[in-house]
Amino acid sequence: MRTHILSTILALFTIVGAANADTLGWDGVAEVPAIAAAPDRYLVCPQGAHFDTSRGAVDKNFCSKGPFDWDALGAPKTLTLQQALDQHFKAPPGTRAVAVGPLPVYNSDGRVDGWLHIAYKLVKE
Repeated sequence: MRTHILSTILALFTIVGAANADTLGWDGVAEVPAIAAAPDRYLVCPQGAHFDTSRGAVDKNFCSKGPFDWDALGAPKTLTLQQALDQHFKAPPGTRAVAVGPLPVYNSDGRVDGWLHIAYKLVKE
């Protein structure tokens, strides 16, 4: 009797899990130069730029261009996760990328390094 009840419960969890697989998964990840600023807000550097690291640590007040951080581009903009994804990722024709959630990127020291992976789901337009 216990085996029958457990197998029934397991079958129900499997069905529920399969039904929710679309909402729990994502289609890809975009790497964006961004740092969390507040709940649901991120400091984001423009396309082709990154946070300045010329002083050794990530400086969230300045964006730079180039490998040696010599070309300062000014301050990052405060954006939502979706706006950051729209600015840095171009979805395939006929689809739109919808941000699912942030995935922080850590450097070898275990610190946030000024980049954010944004998980996205592709939706037909």
